[in-house]
Amino acid sequence: MDVLVLNKITGHENEINEIKTALIMYKKYKII
Repeated sequence: MDVLVLNKITGHENEINEIKTALIMYKKYKII
């Protein structure tokens, strides 16, 4: 697999994880 493609996939997964984490934090603490 191409390194650039792998980096794009990893970066996209990181974005999704950040969004999920933000939503969880919002639901738990209502701080956003």
